[in-house]
Amino acid sequence: MPFGLGGPTATLGPGGNAGGVAPSLAGLPTVQAVVGTVSLPSDQTATTSRSASAAPALFPAKPAGPAIVTVSAVKTSAGDVVAFMAGLRIDVDGAGGWSVLNPNGRTTTSLTYPGGASLDPGKIPYIVVSQDFLKKYPGVGLGDYAAVSYKQKTLYAIIGDVSKKSPALGEGSLILANSLGVNPDPKASAVASGVRYVILAGTHDTPPPSDAATIETRGTALFQRAGLAPH
Repeated sequence: MPFGLGGPTATLGPGGNAGGVAPSLAGLPTVQAVVGTVSLPSDQTATTSRSASAAPALFPAKPAGPAIVTVSAVKTSAGDVVAFMAGLRIDVDGAGGWSVLNPNGRTTTSLTYPGGASLDPGKIPYIVVSQDFLKKYPGVGLGDYAAVSYKQKTLYAIIGDVSKKSPALGEGSLILANSLGVNPDPKASAVASGVRYVILAGTHDTPPPSDAATIETRGTALFQRAGLAPH
């Protein structure tokens, strides 16, 4: 799988945000996506049971937007599976100096490594969920693995950041977007819909994975074991 540089480290500015010259998106790496889409288990899947499934919940697709994203949860023999369809906004929070690309960017992520280092959005495929989402689905937590599918491409990611201000869903790191063929520039128009997120609850690793290759390998194994390989 091809990987490039994750961007230079910028000088820290006021408030802890990176300042100075923004990293170039031209050198942003990509991960080879898997062909196919991951979806919720069907009623015909022998290893699953919908009898204990939670009723769907609604969340916004963008900050201050209406609650139009339907989230479904299914209990399977491999654990709880939570899924939704949304868009893909770009998150630049974390290490690597990328936060300068967004005026509201932060140099930290909710998920950190031992010692306190944050994830690098240019190197780690991660998604963002809201605090309200975690309250609704307490079995889901930071570091849990997710499959993100867009236009018949699927990439594995982890939950790396939590939004405390907005309940909106549908946000991911630079390398996640770039690998799925989405413009990673946070100043460009976000993908409004058509992105499927499938999360395997309780699958986090300690410590969190430090590179995209590990996430891809681990995610592949977890989703195959759950009978949810892309198809």
